[in-house]
Amino acid sequence: MKNKQSERSVEWITQALFDLMETSPFEKIKIVDIVKKAGVARLTFYRHFESKEEVITSYMDREFEKYFEELSKEPKMDIKKALCWCFEYWGKDAKIANLLVDSNLNSLIILSFSKYFRRILEYSDYSQEITKFEQNFLEGGLLLVLLEWTKDPKEYSPSDMAEIMVSLTEKIAVVTESSVQPE
Repeated sequence: MKNKQSERSVEWITQALFDLMETSPFEKIKIVDIVKKAGVARLTFYRHFESKEEVITSYMDREFEKYFEELSKEPKMDIKKALCWCFEYWGKDAKIANLLVDSNLNSLIILSFSKYFRRILEYSDYSQEITKFEQNFLEGGLLLVLLEWTKDPKEYSPSDMAEIMVSLTEKIAVVTESSVQPE
């Protein structure tokens, strides 16, 4: 973003949309409602976004970028720690994740999650070891678990969830290895 005022405008617009989503269905919210709630001009909205869907994807991209920046500071990241951080980030945004799911905006979540999940795999070199089908399986499974967990993030800690996910992948590996029959 160009300057502080521009950043603040984006934050105000984003927050206004999320605030409106708490009381109104997404499809009923108009751009004029968002700009009025945000206290900005309609032109300001269109200077930053083409649609209210873009407000959401832009927000998710910024949040995923923060997660990726933290992740990339670590010279060597094990999967359990990366998963723990992932659950911590989603825990911070549990309310927003639930708003998006309740508004049937899963496609926007999937779009952003998929893009960043693939970047994380590339960063970790796991992408060299797994097929695109395995990658899709992991991506879809993790996203569904994250969305379910955000309904009540206090039930299990991020560390507990990371352990559950690692344990599951280990169980799958054992089952897969034991089901392979020598010819």
